[in-house]
Amino acid sequence: MRTCPNYRSTLIAKYGDIKIDHWAHKSLRKCNTWWENETLWHRQWKGHFVTNWQEYIIKDEV
Repeated sequence: MRTCPNYRSTLIAKYGDIKIDHWAHKSLRKCNTWWENETLWHRQWKGHFVTNWQEYIIKDEV
């Protein structure tokens, strides 16, 4: 079983002919509500920048 490193929720494997294989949250209840699909173009552009210039998740510790 795989778990999300940010939300510690269960992940499931997704396979298909249209989208690339990826992991997804089994339940979206704990998922980030600001999340958007990340396109191949987005991922490739992020790769042009050093890691500490890339986006990252900031979690509220409440």
